[in-house]
Amino acid sequence: FDNSDFLDVCEYLLSRGEIITKSYEYFWSPTKKNKFHRSIIIPFYYKDMIVGYSSRRIDKTEKVRYHAHTPLNYLFMNHNLMKKNRKYVILVEGVFDSIAIDGVGVLGGSINKTQIQWINNSFKEVIVVPDREKSGSFLVDIALENNWWVSIPSYTDTPLDESKSNYSWVWHKDVKDCADAVKRYGRLFTISSILENKIKDKLKIEIH
Repeated sequence: FDNSDFLDVCEYLLSRGEIITKSYEYFWSPTKKNKFHRSIIIPFYYKDMIVGYSSRRIDKTEKVRYHAHTPLNYLFMNHNLMKKNRKYVILVEGVFDSIAIDGVGVLGGSINKTQIQWINNSFKEVIVVPDREKSGSFLVDIALENNWWVSIPSYTDTPLDESKSNYSWVWHKDVKDCADAVKRYGRLFTISSILENKIKDKLKIEIH
């Protein structure tokens, strides 16, 4: 397929790591409206039907990285709330973080009462993993209000495989979110580190 925009989008997707690349079905469009031709399109599903989308622009010069059509009260990858064999729901902000850990994304800087009720009605243990790079504190505040777990893996400057004595469930300083963690450590380690670091103690959470 000889289209430079399409190939650039594929290259960007591959740069996000194997798990993100293979764990979801993405779309692309050659139309220049909303810069779709330079974007990867992530469809939003509800009960196997497409109900919206988010398009991630691949060019670093773009000040606005995402263009989305999001239904009211929508939660990304909401099917994970309905899986009977799930004990945990890992709640994150963005689409790629959700895909990376097979979690649920709130898609933005807020979450309303209807979405909170939807999450609580899953009757699963909810673990919030705030974004390190942005102001993820709003999710932490919601977690405290709803008695949800919060997981903030500690930072390290030392490679995890340098010595057995140094091994622990921590992330490197340049790992800013779940997507980065999965790309570097893999999904199993990332999810395990989230579970190992989950806390409910308000003082410890506020210190973090």
